[in-house]
Amino acid sequence: MHLRLAWCELLGREVEYLALSRDTTESDLKQRREIRGGSLLWADQPPVRAAREGRVLILDGLEKAERNVLPTLNNLLENREMSLQDGTFLTSPERFDSLALADTEGARLVRVHQDFRVIALGLPVPVFPGFPLDPPLRSRFQARHVGPPSLPLQLAELRSKFPGVPLEVLEALASFCDAVAQMSSAGSEVPGPKPWPVPDSVLALACASLARFPAEPAARMLHRAYPYSLLPAEAAKACSDSLVLLRLYGGDEPSGVYPVVDVQSESEHSDALVLSLASGAGGGKEPLRVRLLGGGGSLSLAVPAPLVDTATHSALLSEALQVAAEGRSVCFVGPAGEGKSALARRFAAVLGFPSAKVFTLHVYKDMTSRDLFQRHSTDASGDTRWEPSPLLTAALTGGLCVLDGLQRLRPDTLAALQTLCSDQDVDLPDGTRLCRPDRFEAARVAGGAVHGSSARLPLGLLCRPTEVESSGSQSGAESDQQRWLQPVHGNFRLVALALPPGQKLGCSSCYFLFIVACFVVICCLFFIFMLF
Repeated sequence: MHLRLAWCELLGREVEYLALSRDTTESDLKQRREIRGGSLLWADQPPVRAAREGRVLILDGLEKAERNVLPTLNNLLENREMSLQDGTFLTSPERFDSLALADTEGARLVRVHQDFRVIALGLPVPVFPGFPLDPPLRSRFQARHVGPPSLPLQLAELRSKFPGVPLEVLEALASFCDAVAQMSSAGSEVPGPKPWPVPDSVLALACASLARFPAEPAARMLHRAYPYSLLPAEAAKACSDSLVLLRLYGGDEPSGVYPVVDVQSESEHSDALVLSLASGAGGGKEPLRVRLLGGGGSLSLAVPAPLVDTATHSALLSEALQVAAEGRSVCFVGPAGEGKSALARRFAAVLGFPSAKVFTLHVYKDMTSRDLFQRHSTDASGDTRWEPSPLLTAALTGGLCVLDGLQRLRPDTLAALQTLCSDQDVDLPDGTRLCRPDRFEAARVAGGAVHGSSARLPLGLLCRPTEVESSGSQSGAESDQQRWLQPVHGNFRLVALALPPGQKLGCSSCYFLFIVACFVVICCLFFIFMLF
């Protein structure tokens, strides 16, 4: 993901992004029907916009789309031609330039820009769930396997980024990830269930947490990024044995070395707050103070009745607050009745989110990736519109969204959350693009002072005018002016609740690999603290 964006940035290329899923249809690849003022309009989708404006089209999750959908792009990929629902026909630049102007206008031909390129991202199947690529589609791409960096290279990078983490701890963590990677890639000759593949971000996340909270056990930080205890029993035992051999202990249970002792607002006119965490067992140490953004409401460490606070409960809450201080989203995993929802409410109260700014989205099995953010509907006049979901409302207004029942989502639907959780960047179905506040501010400054301190910017303002003029059609420019760039609110928090593998209505263990890519996992498998 970051590799292709870095390539486009290096070359100064504009990007159109399309996340594929099982719900992707031909309309998502060509044009979608909209009704405005009683008239039928056709809205160009990312592949069409990229072809007309000479942008780089990025297809993310190639293995997730149904096999009969992606062949829609075959002719565009090979011959730069495609027929659209509004009656126009995308034509290759060579053929378009050879025709007379009168012929192109009468036939409603639209020139495909000569700089149009396509980058597809996918995972190997059947290692991961999905559909094998159709051979004709596969032949239209040049494949490149992007593997993980070597162990010495990872160690050198970690030592330079986290000099405060002891070298022996770095080596032990890297050795564990390397051992698990070898176990997961073992062939059928090795019996029994295998661990999930280790994401490349696991080591960096664990080391970043250790650098900020050095008293926490390294094994516990590793467990947050890669919750091996949720693996099948044999694979979980193999991971635990590997940690013991590497002298990494205390990964399965919360340590409680940083209990929360106080929370205060940084200033009267700011949503920032300061958490005071007790620094380990030593009584003479100064509390560790952590600054983070809250919900702007009253802060409370009080335990509401009828809850009874326990040491384990306090330790899990402290871990969740540590994750929030690192700017990551948290997922509480535990059986039904273990208090995950109550823990999420305590988390919101400590950060100062009032009930009006806490949004709950109950997910269901057939929920699509579009339903996570927006729902297509009609208003009283019959015009089509996109209604925001609780997740999108929280992201735009600075609320806290609780995704309840995350294990019900399909992997392709869950993957739609990955860019929002990792980069706070997401492309919405209505064409709006959300980005981090600092990136939005940079775009606003680059766009000039025309829009002042506007809460959103038209994407057409950020496009190169030469590309719009050379496209041969004003529809692309008009489409960009109707699409917006908006920032994700700095106070936005995302909390997910999920059942562990094997539970009734729970998901299979391989699905947790996609959860790990989006969230830091905190297992709530050890306590019940409701007082009846």
